[in-house]
Amino acid sequence: MKRFRWMAIIVAMLMVCAGCSEKEKQPTPTDVTKQFLTAIQKQDETALKTSSQWNLASMKSLQMQDEDYIDGIDHELQKAAHDTMYGFQFTIKKETIKDKNAQVAIILKTKDIRNAVKKGMKEAEKKVEKLSKDKNFSDQKAQQEILTTLYTYIRDSKEEKEQTVTISLQQNDGVWIVKKENQELEKALLANSEELIQLIQ
Repeated sequence: MKRFRWMAIIVAMLMVCAGCSEKEKQPTPTDVTKQFLTAIQKQDETALKTSSQWNLASMKSLQMQDEDYIDGIDHELQKAAHDTMYGFQFTIKKETIKDKNAQVAIILKTKDIRNAVKKGMKEAEKKVEKLSKDKNFSDQKAQQEILTTLYTYIRDSKEEKEQTVTISLQQNDGVWIVKKENQELEKALLANSEELIQLIQ
């Protein structure tokens, strides 16, 4: 009976110790990177502040703001096209730690809108040419037709592209956090908007 009692006490102590070690365990650079990227995907400002030093303006540049909507164009279509351009998926590839600095390489998958925009521009030109024969034709109607066609093609884009991006982190008071200076990631996330500007110029 005494032996059973001592075994029960030992098991209880081990369980308490195990609980303590779990509480003390800090998220790894990989864990923090996942939290950070998921925060961007979900547009979660609180989680972004917790996991990174990123300026909120950097995340807001990936969001559709009220002032971004163009009158006369279906808002749901604009939002869907925007989400296609800036949406992404990621897979963790490799974690490297050196002292209080770390790098996490990820495979970033985004939509490739280049062909969709080219096809959309050609289709828009045909539609505008047809509209121009109407006596009620106006520049405003032409602009609406062009943008609606482009947004539709972007929204429906199926092609994807992958690239490896390295995210830098640093350790502050034992806690890993994504650094503010991660231009490689920001450039990759904004690549579609840059390409869109180049294609329609």
